[in-house]
Amino acid sequence: MYKRFFAFGCSFTKWKWPTWADVLADQLQIEYHNFAQPAVGNEYIFHKIVETNVKYKFNEKDLIIVCWTNFAREDRYKNNQWIPSGNMYRYAVYDKKWVDKWFDLKGSLIKTSSFVASTTHLLEHTGCSYLYSSMMPMTLLNTQDPLYKDIDVNDVLDTYKEYYKNFLPSMVEYLYNSLPYCVNPDPQETNDNHPSEEQHQLYVKNVIYPALENLHV
Repeated sequence: MYKRFFAFGCSFTKWKWPTWADVLADQLQIEYHNFAQPAVGNEYIFHKIVETNVKYKFNEKDLIIVCWTNFAREDRYKNNQWIPSGNMYRYAVYDKKWVDKWFDLKGSLIKTSSFVASTTHLLEHTGCSYLYSSMMPMTLLNTQDPLYKDIDVNDVLDTYKEYYKNFLPSMVEYLYNSLPYCVNPDPQETNDNHPSEEQHQLYVKNVIYPALENLHV
C-alpha cells in the first residue's frame, strides 16, 4: 500500500475548491503533498517534480500523479517566485508584441514533450507508482482554433509517442467530450472555467481509480 501521495499540475489540480487530487487524497488517507499551482505551464511542473524528488526521495511506497497542462504556456522564475503565464494568447503576462516575436507553439510542445520524457525516466528510476493525466489532450490539437491551423507537430508527436501512449483521458475530454473549454455546471460559477467538485469526484471514480487498479495487475 502507498504511504505518500504527491500531486502536480495547474489549477485543475489545485483550486479554490477541492480538485481530483484532494478527493483522491481524502479517500487514500495517507501523507499527501499537492505541489500544483494555478496558471503554471509544464516547465514549472517538470522542475517542481525534480525538486520534490530531491527533497523527498521518491520510492516504491509513493504514488505520483501528474496532471500536465496546456502547452501554450511559459514559466519563468523571477524575484524568488515562479511567474505563471496562463495561456500565452490571453496576453495576461506577456503582451502581444512579445508573444508574436518570441513564443512558438510547436517549440512549446517540443519542450513539454521533453519534460514528459525526462519525468518518465526519473520516476521509473525511483521505483514509485505513477500516472499521467492532463488538463487537455496532449496529442490532439483543437483544429477549430485558428492558433493551431498552420502548425504541423506530427514529427514531434511521432518522436515522443511512447511517452504519450499511457496518458489517461484528459479532464476536458472526459468531462466535456469537447474542446477547448470546460464549463462549470454550478450556476453560481458561470464565469469560472474549472470543473466543479462533483466533476472532480466523477473523474477520480471513473478514470483515476480504474487506472490505479491496473497499476497492480
